[in-house]
Amino acid sequence: MNAPSASRPTTVVAANDSKSIVLTPSVPLHETVAQALPSETITGHPGKTGNGAKISSKPSKLTKAQRKAEARCAATIRQYRAGKAKDFHNLVAACYEVQRDELYCDYPTQAAYFKAEFDLSRSASLRLAQMGKILDRLSPIGDIAALLPADSHVRPLLTLTEEQQDAVLTKVSGWKKVANLLTTPSKLILAARTFLYPPSGPRDEKDTAKTALAAKFIGAVENAKSKLSSNVGTEVVQVFEKLFQTVKDIGAAILRSTGIAWTQKTWNPLHGCTRASSGCDNCYAARQTATRLADLYPGLAVKKTTAAGTITYAFTGKIQLAPEDLAEPLLDHDPKMIFVNSMSDLFHKDVPEEFIDDVFTVMELAHWHVFQVVTKRPERQAQYTQKRYADKAPPNNIWLATSTEDQAAYDERIPHLRNTKAAIRWLSVEPLLGPIDFGSMDGIDWVVVGGESGHNARPMAKAWATDIRDACKTAGAPFFFKQWGAFGEQGHKAKKIKHSGPATLDGVVHHEYPKR
Repeated sequence: MNAPSASRPTTVVAANDSKSIVLTPSVPLHETVAQALPSETITGHPGKTGNGAKISSKPSKLTKAQRKAEARCAATIRQYRAGKAKDFHNLVAACYEVQRDELYCDYPTQAAYFKAEFDLSRSASLRLAQMGKILDRLSPIGDIAALLPADSHVRPLLTLTEEQQDAVLTKVSGWKKVANLLTTPSKLILAARTFLYPPSGPRDEKDTAKTALAAKFIGAVENAKSKLSSNVGTEVVQVFEKLFQTVKDIGAAILRSTGIAWTQKTWNPLHGCTRASSGCDNCYAARQTATRLADLYPGLAVKKTTAAGTITYAFTGKIQLAPEDLAEPLLDHDPKMIFVNSMSDLFHKDVPEEFIDDVFTVMELAHWHVFQVVTKRPERQAQYTQKRYADKAPPNNIWLATSTEDQAAYDERIPHLRNTKAAIRWLSVEPLLGPIDFGSMDGIDWVVVGGESGHNARPMAKAWATDIRDACKTAGAPFFFKQWGAFGEQGHKAKKIKHSGPATLDGVVHHEYPKR
């Protein structure tokens, strides 16, 4: 297009076609426009005045009604971009109206219009217009402004079909109802989308730098160990055995985001609990919930003073579901061992069965992880799994356990564990507060043992731990010794627990796992 000549006046048509102005070389362009049409948009292409109006020697392709609509939409978008307006819904509605009614047709493309007028990239303008289209379609279903109030709420819906969008919002509404949520976190929309339309699977291990490094590290030590001479002394072999175990632990820890030695990550789709037995009396989850997590989960746990004057913490019995965290394992593509509900109990009586269904669905879908579930309510766990897996085998990646601290708890819970349908059934003997005679090890595929930690910790006698170790060895069951807790191997309470490596029992690290 040829630029207007500076040697003769140029006529510019106004937005309402009712008047025109004459541009002359002697008067600055922006002053002429501002004086003639201070509040109107001048149509055409290319170029803009100082206040954002467009000028051109070409007449606009828009009708009078379209020019008014374009000016209104442009004003809405500019106000939002300038921080003078906060309504996200008005912004995307304006962008969608521009796209739908082709109010950008004075420019070569929609992207050119949004870039020239508002300095929006092509992807941003298309995304905002698409969001407006989604909200326009969904507006009849109710208070869509409350359900999808911001960009982060609508974004998970962008690549879905209309049918899929409806399914996601139906799932969100169901979760809000069962969890008694008054607001809609943006994570809840993403969780529902991921739950209904999950990713295909894990990241290829060769593409995971951390796992590759761990494998290389372990391989180097294993190779050195294999080259030991047959004449080497017993002490040297023992040193290499210990080194190899330590290296394996370090390799496993590379992907670990928790201090719990037998797992790599925790996942808590619900919070809160109720005391079940003496093993709960110094519960670390109750302490954390009542202190550093009190603002996030108010009323779920409280600080208490015992008759002896000691400070302790206890759950109140209130359960808070967190459906927004349900899809977390599906979004983690690096295979891990995941401890389920480290801050609660999945089989608490007040957890709705439909929510347990969703937790198990996620565990089944995220087949690249191993899920370690621990409950003090194995009777409900047994009933649930018998029902869920009545006509099919339980998946190999879901390991179900019961927690037991002494003989009485073991005798009460072990029949229910044996009646649980699971690929791996195991015992979490934490904290170990007394001797336990397992009797038969039938139905026990793994045992984890640990002492109690914390200010009010109770001691674990060494003989209790070694008896369980020996029972596991006799039965051929893998044994994992987690920690001594506040009391050391000799029964003395330490002022401060030093973490100098994996805990040993009789000088040996026991970090055995079931075969998968």
